[in-house]
Amino acid sequence: MTALIDGGETDRKVVFLGRDKFGFWRGLMLLLAVSMVGLAGCATSASLRAAPRPETDVTPRVETQVRAALAAGDSDTIRETAQDIHAWKQDAEAKGFILELLKDDVAALGPGEIRDGASLYLRLVGAEPSRLFSLLIHDPRLEVRRLAWETAYAHPSEEMAILVSRELVRRSTRAAPGSSGMSPEAAMAIMANDIKDAYPLLRTSLMSEGQVAYARAMIRLDPRQASDDLLVYLSGAQPEELRHGRLGKLRRAVCIAALGHFKAVLPSIHHPDFKYIFLYAASPDAALARPATAVLEAYAATAPREIVFLLAQVAPWARTAFLARLRGDNRALHGRLTALLHQSGV
Repeated sequence: MTALIDGGETDRKVVFLGRDKFGFWRGLMLLLAVSMVGLAGCATSASLRAAPRPETDVTPRVETQVRAALAAGDSDTIRETAQDIHAWKQDAEAKGFILELLKDDVAALGPGEIRDGASLYLRLVGAEPSRLFSLLIHDPRLEVRRLAWETAYAHPSEEMAILVSRELVRRSTRAAPGSSGMSPEAAMAIMANDIKDAYPLLRTSLMSEGQVAYARAMIRLDPRQASDDLLVYLSGAQPEELRHGRLGKLRRAVCIAALGHFKAVLPSIHHPDFKYIFLYAASPDAALARPATAVLEAYAATAPREIVFLLAQVAPWARTAFLARLRGDNRALHGRLTALLHQSGV
C-alpha cells in the first residue's frame, strides 16, 4: 500500500509496512537496522568532536603533505613541502594547521617531529616566530625548550624580546636556591634580542656556572662593563695554578673569551683585580698569555709608571716570566719597563 506526499516539484513515495503475514516482521527488522545505524553515526560524530583538530580550515592536500613531511624527518622534504604549499598559495592554512598541531598534539610528537614542524612553519610566508616560541618554551622536554630558545635567537624582534624577558622572570622566580634558571641557549636569545636588563642575571650566572655563552652575551650587551666583570671572573684562579698553566674551577673557553675581549676594550687599570693580568701573561698556556700580554703592552705604552707600580707588587715568578716574554716580543718596551723598575728599586 502506498501514499503520495507533495514534495514541491517532485512527489516522493512513502512505503507503509505491509499487512501480509511476513510484512510486519520485515518492517520491524528494518526499523531496528535504521536505529542502529543512527546510533553508530551519533557515536562517530561525538568522537570526532572530541578529537583535537586544528581550528583553522585546512584542505586535505595540505594536511596530508604536512603530516608526510613530519613523518619523513628529512630537511629536503621540509624545504620541498614549503615550496609546494607556497605554490598552492596556502601558506596561511598550513601555518594555522602546524600551530594547532604543535599545540594540541605536541605531547604525542617526538622532538625530531617538533623540530621539523617548526622548521616547516618558519619557511612559510608570514610565519610568526614569537607564536612558535610561546608554544614550545613550556614543554617539559629539554630538547623542545632548546628549540624555543634557538627560535628566539634566530628570529629577534621587539615582540620576541618581550616574550623572552617574561620567560626569564618566570624562570628566575621559580629556580631552585643557588640557580638563576639561565641556560646557554637562553643567553644567546638574550644577546640576539638585545635585552640589556638581563645583564645582571647573566653576570650572576657566569660566576656560578661559568658558561662561555654568558660571557659572550655580556660582551654584546655592555662591552665596557663586561671588561671589568670578566676580570672578576678571571680572579677566581689561584696564582699557583696559573703558574703551571692550570685554571682550577674556571672554564678555559671563558678565560680566552675574556682576555680576547680585553684587547678590544681594556679593563680599568685601577680595577682591584688588574694584577691578575700579569699572572695570565706569565702562564705557560700561550692562548692565555698572548692576549694578557697584549693588554699589558697597551697600558705600558700609555701609562708605563702605573704598569711598573703594579708589576712591582706581583709575585717574582710572574714578573720574571712577563718580562722574559716581553723581551722576546717587544725589546724597546722591555728596556723601558726594566729601567723604570730599577729606578723604583725593584
